[in-house]
Amino acid sequence: MAEKLYKYGEIYWVKFDGKTVGTELKGEHPGLIISDNWYNDEGKRVVVIPCSTALNRIYPFEVFIPNLANNGRDGKVMVDQVKGIDKERLVGKAVNQLDKEYLEKVNEILLKLFRLKFNISIKAKL
Repeated sequence: MAEKLYKYGEIYWVKFDGKTVGTELKGEHPGLIISDNWYNDEGKRVVVIPCSTALNRIYPFEVFIPNLANNGRDGKVMVDQVKGIDKERLVGKAVNQLDKEYLEKVNEILLKLFRLKFNISIKAKL
């Protein structure tokens, strides 16, 4: 059986298990895949950004997403919590695919967060 293909910009439920500290997410939460498709296809891991539906405050390094997991609940992408995870942590199939507009907002924050000086263009086929 062929391995499942995970795509840039997709949102999956992710098991963020293990030891956590402070404001780190634990348990099952939506996660946005931000690694490029070549990496996702070749490796055993993907790079994700955890998401939350706790909207009492949205920080400048977070992106509001309406209907985050296609379940009627709004949420946010917590761009400052980038994680490389094993694909086994991904649950089921993709629950959403972010539009280019939201992915560009995420990329803008990543550029600032990591002090990247070049422009990242979205080349993934949405």
